Amino acid sequence: MVKFAVIAGNASKDLGKRIARKLKAPYVEAKTRVFPDGESKITFGRIPKNSIILVVQSTYPPVDTNLLQALSIISQARKVSSKIYAIIPYMGYARQDRQFLSGEVVTMSIVARMLKSAGAKKNYCC
Repeated sequence: MVKFAVIAGNASKDLGKRIARKLKAPYVEAKTRVFPDGESKITFGRIPKNSIILVVQSTYPPVDTNLLQALSIISQARKVSSKIYAIIPYMGYARQDRQFLSGEVVTMSIVARMLKSAGAKKNYCC
C-alpha cells in the first residue's frame, strides 16, 4: 500500500488539508514565522519516513515569498523521503515559459530547475 503524507505551505493550507483527508494521509503542519525584514522561518513536526510526500503550496502573490517557502519545504522533506511531489495550484512565472523577444529570460525554466534541485520528483501546476 502506498503511504502518503501532505505538507502545505501558508498559501495552500486548506487545500493541503482537503487532499490529506481525501487520501486518508497524515497532514504535517508547516508553521511560518515572518521576521520584521520579511524573511520567513518555517518549522514543522515529524514527517513520516518512507512516504510519498505531497508538498502543496501556491505561488500566488507574493510570488517570490511563496516560491521560496515551497522550495524550503521540499528541501526539508527530501531529508526523509526520496519521493516528493510538488502540487502548485497557481504557478507564478508560468507566463515566462519561452523567449518572446531577444534578451528575455525564460524564468519558468529556472523555477523548474530550482524545484528539481530542492528535491521535487514531479511538479503539478494548475
